[in-house]
Amino acid sequence: MRLAGLNKNDFTDGGGVCVSLWVQGCPHHCPECFNPETWDFEGG
Repeated sequence: MRLAGLNKNDFTDGGGVCVSLWVQGCPHHCPECFNPETWDFEGG
């Protein structure tokens, strides 16, 4: 598993303070994706 990002004090992606972890690699490539830089399986 390749790590694309980690936010230890996230206030925007959940209720209250949380940790957000983004992994690298997605085969779907959705047109409305807000994180297209994570599509590449070799990135991160």
